[in-house]
Amino acid sequence: MESRILRRAGVRSLFFGFAVLCAMALLSLSAAPAWGQAGVSTGTVVGQVLDPSGASVAGATVTITDKGTGAARAGTTGDTGRYVFTEVQLGNYDITVTKEGFSQAKIANQEVQ
Repeated sequence: MESRILRRAGVRSLFFGFAVLCAMALLSLSAAPAWGQAGVSTGTVVGQVLDPSGASVAGATVTITDKGTGAARAGTTGDTGRYVFTEVQLGNYDITVTKEGFSQAKIANQEVQ
């Protein structure tokens, strides 16, 4: 997992809080079947985008891309910087975060299982 510093006009830097994002994503990527339930084929990806001070980043675009098929889904963070993708097919995904005026940040090879 990696984190990247995003720069805006060389004056202010914004860090998408990938430590928190990764922890939340890893906790929610698992779609373990409940007792008596078999054949789970989808999971949920949940995360939060934060700046270095811990403030949420609203309006960031989050894209998850299935590494096996190349299929991508995009969403936008809400006021609290949170995002949710439901009914995500099991597999390996790259998570990309962008916001206008900033460089792109990426978390590679996240497994939805």
